Amino acid sequence: MIERERNMDKIDMAVNDFAGLVREYRVANGLSLLEWSEVIGYSSSYCWRIEQSKRQPDFDTKIIILTRGMCWSTDEIYAYLDRIISTKALEKEKSN
Repeated sequence: MIERERNMDKIDMAVNDFAGLVREYRVANGLSLLEWSEVIGYSSSYCWRIEQSKRQPDFDTKIIILTRGMCWSTDEIYAYLDRIISTKALEKEKSN
């Protein structure tokens, strides 16, 4: 039960504060920006801009970061996608 709650918190953070999630993960794992950029395959300056919310990565890039960089499971990715779809549907409903 606690593990499920942690996963849901992680998914919520990915949806609501992607930059914070990435920065928190990198720092918690003792990775420099250069090391992190090598793991995910993007430049260190691009990684820095993501972490500082100066750049909003496209959806494909987010999935690469979550899977390649943070080793999210398929189930976690599906839950993330489900949350994004639900959030977008609610936003659309409210705007109508």
